[in-house]
Amino acid sequence: MTGNEILIIAATAAGSGLVTVLLGFLLFRFYLRKLLIQELEEFSVVLKSRLKEAGRELLPDFRTEVREGFKEAMHAAAGGELIEKTAESLANTSTNFLETGLNILLGKPERKK
Repeated sequence: MTGNEILIIAATAAGSGLVTVLLGFLLFRFYLRKLLIQELEEFSVVLKSRLKEAGRELLPDFRTEVREGFKEAMHAAAGGELIEKTAESLANTSTNFLETGLNILLGKPERKK
C-alpha cells in the first residue's frame, strides 16, 4: 500500500464516522428528543400520582408514630409526673366549669370550695 492509498482509507473512515455522528445527532435532535421529553412527562405524571397514593396510605401510620414518639419523649423528659398533674388539673378545671354551668342552668347554689 502506498501512502496515497492509506490517506484515502483514513479520510474515508473519518468521513464515514463524521457522517454517522451527524446523522445520529440529527436523529436525536429532531425525533428522539421529542419522544424522550414526552415519555418523561408521562412518567412524571404516573410517578406523582403513585407518590400521592403512597403518601395517603402511609400518612395515618406516620401520624400515629409521631404521636406515640411525642408522648414517649414527653414522658421521658418530665418523668411522666408533669403530664399526669397537668391532665389531672385540666380534668378538675373542666369538671368545675361544667358543674358551675349546670348549677347556673338548674338554679342551684354554688358550692363553697
